[in-house]
Amino acid sequence: MYDIESIRKKINSDDTFEMYDALIDIGKNELYEFESVVRRFLKHTDSEVRRAAIMVLSTYWERKYIITELENIWKNDIDELVRVTALISWIAYFQNTKDKEITLKLHSLIVDEIVELEIKKEAIKGIYIVNNRKVPEKEIGKLDFVFDEIEFNKHIDWEEINQIISSV
Repeated sequence: MYDIESIRKKINSDDTFEMYDALIDIGKNELYEFESVVRRFLKHTDSEVRRAAIMVLSTYWERKYIITELENIWKNDIDELVRVTALISWIAYFQNTKDKEITLKLHSLIVDEIVELEIKKEAIKGIYIVNNRKVPEKEIGKLDFVFDEIEFNKHIDWEEINQIISSV
């Protein structure tokens, strides 16, 4: 059980760990009366607090109105983990839709040499997820140990990715 006064105190704290905890408690306990507060935390200076706000609105509460905002975050946030969190959450909204536009956006991330490898990894998973395909977890997991573009590309099943792209 949660204590609403404790959550209010933590959410207004200067301690980012307390803010993070409060946001997660708000999400898990479906305290929708805090929705406007949670939305404000999407712009917080602390990246972990921004990630928590993303998780509450998209994962716990599955708010559809945040889709455009999530895309803006994964394209523009200064923190890579925030971008990854936003991308994962954004992809979830399009699971099994076989949406061509989304698939092509994800593909463009994979082939863009400037995009970070963690974003590319999630984009690859996203192509599978959006197109109702089983994510090759073992192969994708190997990408965690790759730290350059050349090695990364060697671990991608480009034939399968291209087949998915051509099928949409």
